[in-house]
Amino acid sequence: MRKIIIQILSILLISSMLLCAVSCSKDKGGDLPDTGAESKDTTNDTTDSEDTGTKPDDDEDPDDDTSLNMTAKGLYSGNPAVRIIGDRNRTASNCLYLDYTGSGFEVALNTNSEKLTFPIVGNSSFRIFVDGVAWKNAEGGYVHVPARGNFVQITGVSKGEHIIRVIKADNNDNTATISSVVFDGMLMDTITSTPKEKYVEFIGDGSLMNGSDVAEMFPYMTAETLGADYQIFAWKTAKAETAAVDYGYTSPWDTANRKAYTKTRDANAIVLSIGANDTISPDDFANVYSSLIRTLSKKNGSKVKIYCVYDGEHPYKNKISEVCANLGGEAAGVFALDLSGKSEAERAAALSALISSTIDHETVPMGSSGVGTVVSFANGKSVEPA
Repeated sequence: MRKIIIQILSILLISSMLLCAVSCSKDKGGDLPDTGAESKDTTNDTTDSEDTGTKPDDDEDPDDDTSLNMTAKGLYSGNPAVRIIGDRNRTASNCLYLDYTGSGFEVALNTNSEKLTFPIVGNSSFRIFVDGVAWKNAEGGYVHVPARGNFVQITGVSKGEHIIRVIKADNNDNTATISSVVFDGMLMDTITSTPKEKYVEFIGDGSLMNGSDVAEMFPYMTAETLGADYQIFAWKTAKAETAAVDYGYTSPWDTANRKAYTKTRDANAIVLSIGANDTISPDDFANVYSSLIRTLSKKNGSKVKIYCVYDGEHPYKNKISEVCANLGGEAAGVFALDLSGKSEAERAAALSALISSTIDHETVPMGSSGVGTVVSFANGKSVEPA
């Protein structure tokens, strides 16, 4: 009878958490940080499900007394125990949105059991780190797929204080939402994890998301090599022609629900990889590409360095080098880097070497007129960016 009661409570808990996540995923006002009160805890509930979302945990004892103490702790950006990873993350009062590859969060907690569960809505996979160490799933891999699309669970975590990092690992454009963490214990009063000194933003198209695991993509490897915080702000159909305008929104591919974007941190370096989806003339591409670089510089400050990467298959590769040179090149903090014939790891090595050797250089004003004249293009017409 006790086992049946626990299983019923498990179903109720997960159902409640998923309904909460679905609700926040439909929240139309979730694009700015929320500083309201933490979501109410659900007590005396438990989970009884797949380990890491890959296969059943046959060793789990449903009669374990600790399972009765599992509680749901709400996650939101204003919570002192939570640190957002990626400046593009939208937030709401009852969940976190993970829109982009590599976006995520860290949460500081003190657990009395060895099991943690994250209720999730969204067709995405995740990488989980416990105290900086990548956590393997039940099959020995690092990518965690939600069980039945509902939750990710990790087991075997030692009792005590930990910092858990969860990041969106795949390259799809679907938003995932996480509403809480369910465990026996409590969230900490603050998180000891602090932002890293440098922040690098990767902007562009699907060329920034090659592979099915973020850790195998060159942006992630570059940031790790640099010891920098990062954001991969990319989507598969992105075009240079509209990117200068899209940059002002949190979800540019969602044309029906674009939300104005407010930065909390300027980038020290921007890696730009875009243009493969454009079909405009080379001269028009040069104009919009130059405009995009100027826009990025204006929005992040004149000290930002911009690294324009491309490969031998890029239809506008000659124009990219030409634009960077015309804007002032290395002296102005604008770099063109050919990554032709390189693996993802080799791309990361070449790019991180260039960034580390130039990110702190003093620069001259970009182009003959500096960064004051910034023009974007949308539907063939010039538009002054917001």
